[in-house]
Amino acid sequence: YNRIKSLGGDVVLLQDGATVSTDLSVPVKQANAFGKDCVFLSVHANSATDPSANGSEIFCYKGAYKGKTKELTDAVYNAYRSVVPDLRNRGVKEADYYVLRETVMPATLLELGFVGNNKDAVIISDPGVIARGADAMARALMKVAGQPVGPEYENTLAEGFYIITSRASGKALDLNKTNGRVAVYDKHGGNNQQWVYVNGFFKSVENGLVLDVERGSKDAGARIVGYQALGGANQKFVVDSAGHIITHNGMCLDVSGGSTDSGTPVIQYPITGGMNQLWDFHKLPR
Repeated sequence: YNRIKSLGGDVVLLQDGATVSTDLSVPVKQANAFGKDCVFLSVHANSATDPSANGSEIFCYKGAYKGKTKELTDAVYNAYRSVVPDLRNRGVKEADYYVLRETVMPATLLELGFVGNNKDAVIISDPGVIARGADAMARALMKVAGQPVGPEYENTLAEGFYIITSRASGKALDLNKTNGRVAVYDKHGGNNQQWVYVNGFFKSVENGLVLDVERGSKDAGARIVGYQALGGANQKFVVDSAGHIITHNGMCLDVSGGSTDSGTPVIQYPITGGMNQLWDFHKLPR
């Protein structure tokens, strides 16, 4: 709720009737008052008597996994899964749950993980996971609902020296010393894989070139290259709480095609919530 608000979205936090009067009609009636053009998300932490039960899953009403409901369910689940790859994926399921059956709009119910499972509990209670998950799901919900995400993002990365790795493959953001192209390669820690982040610029330790959206393009698919520092907006980036490296267009750095192969180009692309758009920042001592 708070993350959608901070991104400029229109969202309503419904009263949880189950904790007030065990009456699930309370949030459903509130939701239905807004009509069919909204989307409905119910988020829970799962439980079971068997402590070995584990993993995340998402539900829609039986027979409803199609059209806008499928779009909503897939968008929310893919966004959440991009943040918790170490959790077992129990997948998309259909169920005759009241909040899914009685809502008039596309609706989905997400189970984050099992609170009675030690591994799940540690992951889903981690503040970083909560922040990244909230950001990823907020963006997914806003996209499905047709709400624009504002171009401004809060930067979360401190200035310093980093090796940057793709969360999808563990491969490092790598600058080709010959042609200036940026791609992902096996991490070896060389100077061409070390970056200093300062004043919004990622500067290569190898040769002083900075990350640059080639020719200042605003097109999805434009290549990321290393170029001499000119101070343009296409050379400045912010890192959001989810781990996206945001470009001047509100897009993000993306490992092209979701490939995990060495040599895959890095491009700019609209945020989809995919793992190939998420990055980890390994700070180096300096």
